[in-house]
Amino acid sequence: YVRRFADEFALNGYVCYVVHYFDRTATARSNDALEDEEFPIWTATLRDAVTFAQHDPRVEPRHVGAFGFSLGGYMALALGASDRRVGGLVVLSGGFFDALAPTVRHLPPTLLLHGDADDVVPLAAARKVDSTLDRLGVAHRLVVFRGQGHGFDETGSRDAARRAVLFFDRHLQGRWWELQTARLRVPSDSDSTRAGGGAGNATAPRPPR
Repeated sequence: YVRRFADEFALNGYVCYVVHYFDRTATARSNDALEDEEFPIWTATLRDAVTFAQHDPRVEPRHVGAFGFSLGGYMALALGASDRRVGGLVVLSGGFFDALAPTVRHLPPTLLLHGDADDVVPLAAARKVDSTLDRLGVAHRLVVFRGQGHGFDETGSRDAARRAVLFFDRHLQGRWWELQTARLRVPSDSDSTRAGGGAGNATAPRPPR
C-alpha cells in the first residue's frame, strides 16, 4: 500500500526511498508499548535516510519531504519534529506518539489525510495533530475522507495520492511551482475538509528542469 504512493510520487518526478526502519531494531512485529520505546531509534534511522537522500545526485537536497501511512505516519511526524531539513509532510492515517506529543516545538508544512471510519487510528488522533499545527502556526490541512477506513479504497487512494503530490509540489518546490502551475486550479480546501469517495517514505523532488 505504501509503495503505490511511492510509485505515484516517482511518476510525478520525485526521487523516492522506502525506508525499512524496523531493520534497525530487528523488529518483526510491533505493538503500542514497543513503538513508544523504539520510535526514537527509528526516528534516527529516518534522519540517516534524509542524509542518504541528500547525497543522491538526482535529489535537490534542500527540498526533502516525508510521507507515511499508519505507523509510518507517526514516524513521519516524529521525523518532521526533529529534523529541520524536512520541508513537508504527508501523513495518511497517522498521529503522534504519546511520548512525542507534549514535546513538539516544530513541524514543517503538513497534510493530514484521514478516514472518518478508521477503527485502527481514530480520527481524533489526526485532529490532535491538526490542533498542534494550529498552535505552531504551520501551513497545514486536514482532509477527512467520508466512509474511509484505515486503508482507503481505490477511489480514496487515488484522491489521497493526488492531494499528496500537489501538496509536495507546492511546499517543496515553492515559488517555482507557483509560476509553472499558475494556469492550474489547485483545490482550495479549507484547513479541515471532508472529501467524498472513497512504514514511512522519504521523498525529494528532482531539480526543476
